[in-house]
Amino acid sequence: MVKRLHFVFFVVVLTVLLAACGAPTPTEPAAQTSDEPVIKVMEPFARASMPNGAAYMTIMNEGGSDDTLLNADSDVAEAVELHETTIGENDVMQMRPVENIAVPAGGSATLEPGGKHVMLMGLQEGLVVGDTFDLTLNFEKSGPQTVQVEVTEGMTMSHDMGSDAMENSDMEHTMDGEMEHAMDGNMEGSDMEDGAMKDKE
Repeated sequence: MVKRLHFVFFVVVLTVLLAACGAPTPTEPAAQTSDEPVIKVMEPFARASMPNGAAYMTIMNEGGSDDTLLNADSDVAEAVELHETTIGENDVMQMRPVENIAVPAGGSATLEPGGKHVMLMGLQEGLVVGDTFDLTLNFEKSGPQTVQVEVTEGMTMSHDMGSDAMENSDMEHTMDGEMEHAMDGNMEGSDMEDGAMKDKE
């Protein structure tokens, strides 16, 4: 009787062990991309300048839906706008406001010199290399995100001009051309007068 019980116990234990060995091992669920946008701001920096400035960065969206940068805010400037620099007719550089900047799902938006950027108009104080300041980016879906911007290099002439001057760049370009033309005309007139003087002599 005892031997039979031992045998039954052995069979039960063996069955349990075999079942455990043959059972499929659980697998970890595969990582899934979020259905919402996941925004990351990479390497924000600004140009040293006065009275206006600009901030640049790369905005990455690692989520599964698009997002849009609507506007931005900062205490260092009287007004903050989204701008884009383009090359117009006669290779004239122009800067204009844009309503927003799209950040596609799984993609990015690059804000860089000569392209889209955050314009800082009416700086409270000049931006000096080494300074840092807070800039809040307001997204349509992700909401406000505040980043720390580092001032890393000097401002280019195009941004020193300011928004009003950039809008009038065509006029300045035309005026420069007219001045050069007038100077050429004066030089030609001066040469003619010199020739006439020599003839008289």
